[in-house]
Amino acid sequence: MFPQLEARWALAGLGSAAVLLALVFPGSELHVSASPWLPLHWALGISSYGLFAAAVVHAWLMMRAERNIRTRPIPRPDCHC
Repeated sequence: MFPQLEARWALAGLGSAAVLLALVFPGSELHVSASPWLPLHWALGISSYGLFAAAVVHAWLMMRAERNIRTRPIPRPDCHC
């Protein structure tokens, strides 16, 4: 009935994989000479990828909606189906 709920399991799996990767590869601290602009650079980079992903999902939904509109049979006025 609600097809958007099917993505919940895929998103939960991706989130779990991200947490496990963070546990396996904890990383290291930044060097003292790291730029103070680095957090802003990271935030803008991550948000740009998120915006691009949202645009891809929106385009896919619009393509699906258009396909549904074009393939739906045209109702006839004399038919009381």
